[in-house]
Amino acid sequence: MAASRLDSHLSWAVTACLLLLFLIALFGTQPATGATCVRDSYSSSSLPDGAVFPTQTLSSALVPSGRVLVKNHWSEVAQYSKYRPAKVTPSVDPPQSGCPHLDQLDSLKDWHATSTWTGGSVPANGTNVTIPANTRVLVSSCSIDRTFVFKTITIPAGSALILGDAQISMAAAGFDVQGEFLVGSPTCRLRNNITITLHGSRDAQLLPASPPVKGIAASGGGRVDIHGMRYFPTWSRLAMTAEKGDSYLFIQDMVNWQPGQSIFITSTEIKDSRDWHRNEVRTIVKVYRTLLDSSVAAIQLDAPLDYQHYGGREYQAEVGLLTRNIVVRGDPFNSEPTDTANAVCKDAVTNSTYPCSDKYLTGFGGHVQVIGEGSTGRFSGVELYRMGQTNVLGRYPLQTNVLGRYPLSWWKMHSSCKLVAERWVCPMDDKDSSAALKFRYNAALEAQIVSTICVNGNGDGTKNCTVVGKATLFGRNESLGVDLAAMGQLTGPIVYKAGGWFIRYTAGTPNVLNLTEIQVDPKDSLVLAFPYPAGTKFNIFFQAASWCSTSWAVCTHPFRNVSSVAEVANGFGDVYYWDNAAQVLYVRATMQPATFGSPGKDAPWTSIPPAPGQFTRGGLTLPLVNGGPLIVIKASCSTNPCAPQTRVSVPRELRPYYTDSEDSSAADTQPWLSTLARALL
Repeated sequence: MAASRLDSHLSWAVTACLLLLFLIALFGTQPATGATCVRDSYSSSSLPDGAVFPTQTLSSALVPSGRVLVKNHWSEVAQYSKYRPAKVTPSVDPPQSGCPHLDQLDSLKDWHATSTWTGGSVPANGTNVTIPANTRVLVSSCSIDRTFVFKTITIPAGSALILGDAQISMAAAGFDVQGEFLVGSPTCRLRNNITITLHGSRDAQLLPASPPVKGIAASGGGRVDIHGMRYFPTWSRLAMTAEKGDSYLFIQDMVNWQPGQSIFITSTEIKDSRDWHRNEVRTIVKVYRTLLDSSVAAIQLDAPLDYQHYGGREYQAEVGLLTRNIVVRGDPFNSEPTDTANAVCKDAVTNSTYPCSDKYLTGFGGHVQVIGEGSTGRFSGVELYRMGQTNVLGRYPLQTNVLGRYPLSWWKMHSSCKLVAERWVCPMDDKDSSAALKFRYNAALEAQIVSTICVNGNGDGTKNCTVVGKATLFGRNESLGVDLAAMGQLTGPIVYKAGGWFIRYTAGTPNVLNLTEIQVDPKDSLVLAFPYPAGTKFNIFFQAASWCSTSWAVCTHPFRNVSSVAEVANGFGDVYYWDNAAQVLYVRATMQPATFGSPGKDAPWTSIPPAPGQFTRGGLTLPLVNGGPLIVIKASCSTNPCAPQTRVSVPRELRPYYTDSEDSSAADTQPWLSTLARALL
């Protein structure tokens, strides 16, 4: 009887298990149904607190003695306001406005609601998903099972996928964004932890795969907005040397970094390479104020340092925050390179090591791409982890490309060479090149940069960059020139035929103008022209880096006046030409060494300096900037700025009869020339 009863119980158990498996197969395992998931509601009390500065002060007993303290001191390369973090006091309840997940609530459709989807079924694990036409779909914390991995999620034009300010984890093989993918906004930074994971293996693709493969790809007017919590600043420098075994770091800025976040400490050794470096990553236990200075913070680490990191008066290791509350990442299974064994090679002659060139080639992380005129991408407070695909063209961690003009944005990316483009050069001749430099003249205006003006990524027009003038290629119509903004930086072409840039300040040329951060290859000649009132006198000279001392070096080098523009264009940089009749000053922009020789033995200006190191990004190549030296132009104007010279015209081309070797026909008659003029300034 007992055996019969047991058999009966087993039979019922097996039947129940089979029924459960059938139901799971039929309906899936997701908890997200209209009956079990309710749209999140939001209030200040329900959201995590904003990250604020520490309130507790570190005990003096834990502060090392006998070490040099460095305060408010950055290297000469980073002394300008552009590189300094904004002075901001974070709030425990940072304001949010313009939140996509709170906009037009009645029109939002819930991901977890069956009524949202064609066919009445919520998307199942492992399926392709297309947001319904002309529909705005909201994801709440309970909408999607965290174990689900969708295939491609397509957001058609006119539709939107919106993530709420909640704990959300979303995984897919990719996102094809032709409509809108919105995770907060520039004025609505989300406070909760959100993770977007991109899945896919290198072996499963014919490379390069289509943009949405293991990526978030916006095209055809698509828009991606992802905005997380702000941290101030995102990086700093050591305030004193950190020794091996230290469990506390002291940095030069007060920060609102939080326990559990990861930071990096850069190497200060002579070598920093994949095969040998001293960079370290640690987790924050706590951040403290210190009695050393109101700006100096102490960071308690989860483990002692393995190496020394220098932080003396000459230079200091950088310390940066790696963690953000919004993470876009590649999956943990197929993103990291697998060819990492035996990756250190040794030179047979010097016995020194170097990274082997045939290793670390299999990385296949996720990527974010915003491409095509009309498409938009804005990102802030976002962590990109396991991103980028090794040796796959156009599959970088974050790429914006061929976007055209973006209204109210002061940072213009490279365009299609059909629109005004400040950051891209379309060379039409082998002699064409590119250059960059910065115009500095107003310290008060510069102090506002990245705080009240010129806030990168802000497209709402409230903190755009003040336009102070215009730059135009010689021989071109000034209406085709590019705006010169308050930030003073200009990147553009050296068109060999034109020969230079005409710089006109709307209010008049400053009577003291500094040309800094010059990036011009010595083989190229870039002539700059500025309008001044007739009769102006000039004192023009090279100024060495700020740390130059006349006790051991020559720190200035004077310019001399010559009698033609050609002498300036073909000279070695230390000459100028003042055309009093035309009221135009000509100088050549050249990169300079940090000092100009020894006292009493000035370095003769008889040869072009050797070509400096270069970097290339997206086809634009520039020499590495030599931070510190500058060209100073002092004019004798009685007012500052000098009176504007509205009647002064753009100078003529320096080489009007030049034609390239491939096409000797008259360049001015070519139909592409007007396009070139528009594209090249």
